[in-house]
Amino acid sequence: MPRFNYKGFQYVEVTSSRPVKLTKESLTGYFMHSAVPVAGKVRSSSDMINKIWWATNNSYLSNLFGYPTDCPQREKNGWTGDAHIASETGLFSFDGITVYEKWLADHRDEQQPNGVLPSIIPTGGWGYDWGNGPDWTSTIAIIPWNIYLFYGDKKLLTDCYDNIKKYVDHITEISPNVLTTWGLGDWVPVKSKTPVEFTSSCFYYKDVMILTRTAQLLGKTADAEKYSALAAKIKTAFNQKYLDRATAIYGQGVQTELSSALYWGLVPEDMKARVAANLAKRVAQDNFHRMWDCSAPKAS
Repeated sequence: MPRFNYKGFQYVEVTSSRPVKLTKESLTGYFMHSAVPVAGKVRSSSDMINKIWWATNNSYLSNLFGYPTDCPQREKNGWTGDAHIASETGLFSFDGITVYEKWLADHRDEQQPNGVLPSIIPTGGWGYDWGNGPDWTSTIAIIPWNIYLFYGDKKLLTDCYDNIKKYVDHITEISPNVLTTWGLGDWVPVKSKTPVEFTSSCFYYKDVMILTRTAQLLGKTADAEKYSALAAKIKTAFNQKYLDRATAIYGQGVQTELSSALYWGLVPEDMKARVAANLAKRVAQDNFHRMWDCSAPKAS
């Protein structure tokens, strides 16, 4: 085994200069990951569901080694987008608060004075100019918020409050038309591609909502009023541009557009049922295959 790192693997190649008999006992595999205690369990009458749950947790743990990573066999980078998408999955099954507290401290260290974060954290300097943006680096807001939802603990929100503000203020500064085009967008789309402005503005709205609710929790009344007004402004601009109220369709009506608007709370209350019905129709039209890769925990 390597001394100073770890390797994710599926197969092991054995070479020998003489005949050798191997059995499953000939090799010991060490499952390396951060020591996060088990906090939840799923058990059902379906072997398939049980196996999916087991495999999902192993995938999560394989990518948790001091900080959340994107893969255990190659780069092992702390990709921000991968991490916030998986955070709820991890927190339902494991007590991972200390790992996230440490990693958000890395966020605070890596944040530039203008609020920009790199797309991988920690970084050797790469990722400030590509791969970042609201759809990825919203970890600064999403993960502290999820820790609060799961633990009722405001400490991480308190520690990151100024950083979330700087991040939101930077997006506002570079988005004179309210909606933002900063980010990777509908990453690795299958058959449809949603505009970057659509997906990034959803995350921008979410960040502002988290900031608003955090300000309320921490008794920062002026900030709560300021960012609540900003959230309303983003929501109005978003729906004016992308929502067809006659048909209850967002954009071109693909899964990413309909699901993102619903998930992040951008759909007007009186339109939710119709938009959800259109999403169900679209999923059926796509033969019940998922056609997007842009989701994460929401502020609720």
